[in-house]
Amino acid sequence: MAAKKATSKKKKTAKKKTIKKTTKKTTKKTVKRTTKTAKPTKKKATKKTSKKTTAKRKKATKKSVYQAQDYRAPVQEESPTGEQELTLLMKKDERPKRDKIRISVRRAILIILLLISVGIGISFLALRARFSRSAAVTQGKLKVEGLQKPVLVLRDKLGVPYIEAKNNHDLFFAVGYTMASERLWQMTAMKMLSQGRLSEIIGEKTLPLDLFTRTLGIRRYYVRAYQKLPQHIKATLQAFADGVNAYVSNQVLPPEFFLVNYRPEKWKPEDSLTIFGLMNAMLSTNLNEEFIFLKLAQALGHQKAAWLFPTYPGEDLPFQEAKKLEGVSLAGLFQDEQSGFAGIFSVLDNLPWGIPASNNWAFGPNRTKSGKSIIANDTHLEIGMPGNWIMMNLSSPDYRAAGVMLPGTPIIALGANPYFSWGATMVMGDTQDLFLEKLKVQNGKMYYLYRGKWFPVLEKKAEFFVKGKGKVEKVLRFTKHGPLYNEVVSNQPLSGFQPVQLKIKYGVAGRWTAADGDLSMIGFYELAKAKNLQEARKAMSKIRTICLNIVYGNANHIAWQVTGYYPKRKKGRGLFPSPGWTGEYEWMGYSSFEQNPHVKDPAAGVIGTANHRTVAENYPIRLSSSWYSPGRSYRLQQYFKHVKKADFHTVLKMQSDVISVIGQKARDVILAIVTEKQVGKDIFSLVKKFNGSMDKNSAPAAFMSAFYHFFARETFADELGGIHSSLWDAFLSANRRSYGAVEDHLLYRSTSPFYDNVNTKAKESKKDIIIKSLKRAYAFLQDEMGEDESSWQWGKLHTYHFNHAFGKKNAILHSYFSRGPYPASGGMHTLNVSGVNWGKDFDTFIIPALRLIADYSQEEPNYLIIYAGISGNPESNHYDDMLPLWMSVQNHPLPLKKKNIEKQYTEKLELLP
Repeated sequence: MAAKKATSKKKKTAKKKTIKKTTKKTTKKTVKRTTKTAKPTKKKATKKTSKKTTAKRKKATKKSVYQAQDYRAPVQEESPTGEQELTLLMKKDERPKRDKIRISVRRAILIILLLISVGIGISFLALRARFSRSAAVTQGKLKVEGLQKPVLVLRDKLGVPYIEAKNNHDLFFAVGYTMASERLWQMTAMKMLSQGRLSEIIGEKTLPLDLFTRTLGIRRYYVRAYQKLPQHIKATLQAFADGVNAYVSNQVLPPEFFLVNYRPEKWKPEDSLTIFGLMNAMLSTNLNEEFIFLKLAQALGHQKAAWLFPTYPGEDLPFQEAKKLEGVSLAGLFQDEQSGFAGIFSVLDNLPWGIPASNNWAFGPNRTKSGKSIIANDTHLEIGMPGNWIMMNLSSPDYRAAGVMLPGTPIIALGANPYFSWGATMVMGDTQDLFLEKLKVQNGKMYYLYRGKWFPVLEKKAEFFVKGKGKVEKVLRFTKHGPLYNEVVSNQPLSGFQPVQLKIKYGVAGRWTAADGDLSMIGFYELAKAKNLQEARKAMSKIRTICLNIVYGNANHIAWQVTGYYPKRKKGRGLFPSPGWTGEYEWMGYSSFEQNPHVKDPAAGVIGTANHRTVAENYPIRLSSSWYSPGRSYRLQQYFKHVKKADFHTVLKMQSDVISVIGQKARDVILAIVTEKQVGKDIFSLVKKFNGSMDKNSAPAAFMSAFYHFFARETFADELGGIHSSLWDAFLSANRRSYGAVEDHLLYRSTSPFYDNVNTKAKESKKDIIIKSLKRAYAFLQDEMGEDESSWQWGKLHTYHFNHAFGKKNAILHSYFSRGPYPASGGMHTLNVSGVNWGKDFDTFIIPALRLIADYSQEEPNYLIIYAGISGNPESNHYDDMLPLWMSVQNHPLPLKKKNIEKQYTEKLELLP
């Protein structure tokens, strides 16, 4: 009963959770568990402390705990004693007033248990002092060295900062200071990941991940790009870095730093750029897809493996693309390894791995009730704590914008300014290629073959500083096609960001557009400063290596622009690895920006993208061969067809929509193939009752989802070594990244070599697989939720679980850092996405990380919500207080006019030079 084993965890956590709607008063929400529900509960406001504040606060910890400095070996020194911590706790008058500083009785108990479980040798009060004093200062006055003039930092009831400065230097300095006060651990983790330095914090376990990141070259390419930035962008990054450092030098650090015994080094302007590069790498999914193809082709042969990489409904399977590997011997090299990621107690679990799913759309003036445009966006990223975005509202004489920012970077990425609003989805652009290289070693030197000649492989030493071990040296190797990944893929991956484990006799080199220089940050900076749609498009032309569908508009106009420059390939599509020694598959430069799709004010009055193929198959430039499923696009088109005049409530309804058109198509396929007699009345009835709704209370939704799960396993697991093999994991990973074989086989393939089960004597057909999967799904739900179908609910299988990386392996830390689980509606193909990996389990792995609405019929058009909260610190009231709004698909005003800002942002902090 493999399915039963795969879900045994669910039965142990059968306590169901719901979210209470927000009340008019602003209160902190924490998660209260009961036998039936778990709701974010109100936290009573504590009595206001003294108004007296001071810029000179004694630090709660010596600065000399584990500290890595500029790639030099870390130094281990003594931590403060419990008595020192307690003394600091008692000096309340020397501390600035904080936002409702109080630790609940429940949290206190958890921390006491934490002390017992992890054996920390200091008093409970000392630990309480350390953690509680790490929450951001949000009221009063603080003197901060580095400012030129006073800066105003206001916050609204959800903690969203409005920062007003008299010049750009002070604005971005205050952005760095404020962002560090809320997300310092997340910023540090992403910085270290982007630079291949996580091992300095965590130890030897993350060295394979660091090796991959160094090989990929994020730090290499983006430090080089920093040198080519114009001076005003460098000044912005420097001011931000100075603000981060000002915070770190004067404040108690968040709990995660204490738990790993690490103090961050000084932030550098290049650090923000490498985080920006990390985002680019995570939005470039084809590199890992090509590694997965190699792994599957080794086991199945390249032609059979091509069945597992459909490019889009209606397009031919990529057999022609696979033919370039004819004569390239991959056979005999495959060795199966242990299934699954290695898994570590680390920072890895909730970083955005580039799993695609986002929506944006716009209704033009001729398609709204008010005659004014409406723009909407929801970017979908992996679920976790804290959220992937942070919200801010920024104002200086030269920069006025509000929206979301990538933690660790100083500029608004998506949002609005006084002139227009914009949102983005992934194009699924193919900006990476793998090349197989013939290698030889002669006189201790490695060479690679290219067009009949042998050339030396370039070698560079890379130093890694590993916590608890010291300096470790590795050699990075390069051909004309880029870095060689052979040592990288010899390791088991720790996360979905890394390639699959692979053994291959050829060299495997990677080409990436970022290697040719990425100055895209200029484009994002200028986009937020643009004063009209023409200037906005000009700014987008400078976003060279990040491939996005940007939908933007103002009261009277809507538009869509694809960003990025796309490789021109001499031969082939770039979907699968190419032989590098022939010279036939080289890149021949890039497409021009003017070739990218662009539409302004279409006659239909609507625009919408959802990671689907947005251009014809024969479009002049190849944007991608890895589009995502068109399911969400189908649903958008249904709305565009039936909604003649939209308003704000239309868009809210769309963002909360949980109808799966793909599910409706699957139902129709089943009913066309299977009879009631073959599966029984109860099963047949459930299929007929399914109307496409993936509501959490729906029994048919639970049944259809269980069917998808078993269809994936019954169709593919036998050829791939079973559900505990690394081949199976690789296959599931491919299906998460783009339009996949499971959906393709279910809806569109009548014949396939994968329908026949290789472990039986009989030859099974698609019909046989569907019948068996339906019966297994029914038996599974009976086992999980009882024989009474009226008690079956999709939300009993499918939940939101907002895990923090530090809570994954420790129940006590889980209660402190993580939230949930809560019953979830939706699926991978619904507009309100709640992604499930068919064939793996029913856990939600991807959600809307933000929801943006710009309704230009209103005085203040813009509304924006992110999930979880502004802060990444569990001690903050704003760690999880957005969850009720987010889960009920409500939104939050994002005003740009001064009078409305003064009404909404009532909490005041002054930063003084």
